[in-house]
Amino acid sequence: MATEAQAAKNEGRVINNEMMTSMYPETFRLGDPQYLERDFEAGAEFICDEIKEKRGEDICASSDINWR
Repeated sequence: MATEAQAAKNEGRVINNEMMTSMYPETFRLGDPQYLERDFEAGAEFICDEIKEKRGEDICASSDINWR
């Protein structure tokens, strides 16, 4: 599944929830906010949103990470 996800990223294809679950088994959850078959970059946004929700700060927007 990870190989398919990497190929999808390289080709600009959509990665579905099954691939996201496979790639991020400890953190990806369906729910609010939902990440429904978005492109690969949604993975980074998902992780950033999870950190922001759980830690109360948007570390991904900081200058040393700069993912947003």
